Amino acid sequence: MGISIFDSLILWPINIIVEGLSDQIIIEDAKKKLKNEKMITFNFDVNDIRIHPAKSAVSACYTYERYISEIDNNSIKCKLILDGDDAGGKALRGLQ
Repeated sequence: MGISIFDSLILWPINIIVEGLSDQIIIEDAKKKLKNEKMITFNFDVNDIRIHPAKSAVSACYTYERYISEIDNNSIKCKLILDGDDAGGKALRGLQ
């Protein structure tokens, strides 16, 4: 289809880019647990959060950089979460 992860970022008000599928699963499960058990009160609809897995730390950083450089819309938020391992550290240093 020629569609990439980047193309879907504009569909959600709050976007979190993570390194991989396991990160996505962990964060989605935590989000559901916090919402269902009312452990935290959010000042936004938790369903507005979309977790986007990349294939690696470098790919996650590339997607994040592309997003923030091309989208000029204050109503759409994007955050990047990387692992604290060597790959995540190297990719983060590449952003700076």
